[in-house]
Amino acid sequence: MTLHEQTLINFDDFAKKIGLDYVMMASSLLGIIRDGELLKNDPEIDVSILSGELNDELFEDIRGDYHFQMYPCKEKFGEMYLSATKDHDSGPGWIAISPIWERKDRVFVNMLDSQCLLVPDKTITDKSTWSKVEYLGREFNTPHDPKDYLSKWYGDDWETPLSCTWHDNKNNILWEALWD
Repeated sequence: MTLHEQTLINFDDFAKKIGLDYVMMASSLLGIIRDGELLKNDPEIDVSILSGELNDELFEDIRGDYHFQMYPCKEKFGEMYLSATKDHDSGPGWIAISPIWERKDRVFVNMLDSQCLLVPDKTITDKSTWSKVEYLGREFNTPHDPKDYLSKWYGDDWETPLSCTWHDNKNNILWEALWD
């Protein structure tokens, strides 16, 4: 088992222990669906949680067992990075948790400062629509139709491997522009 895979298993156990529902997102979902495994060159494992479920108590539980950093953003909780070790800033061994916010009919994650990614499928805010994907002998939550979601997130060519970062995502938008 790779460090990435062990990190996901450990996080899944931790999430179950504290009652944290999460959904696989972004490049981690892409790797599992397209390649049948987490992307080897991915700097972290991407998951999201619904911001409406994130309160101060759950936030403290999330911080509890991990090396923790949260990026400043416009919303109360920004993207959070968790690692079981402190020996590197990012890379395999890290979990990126992006709270999903819904305001004024816009669904987004506030990545950093004013940077947001629009979530192209608003049904993701309804956990009853989530699907499951089996990986590493476990079931992980995904958006209701992961292939359709990936097409909306990355474009119709999502099955073609490309080298890019979240800054290149077509859904990247400034927080202030959400309200125009």
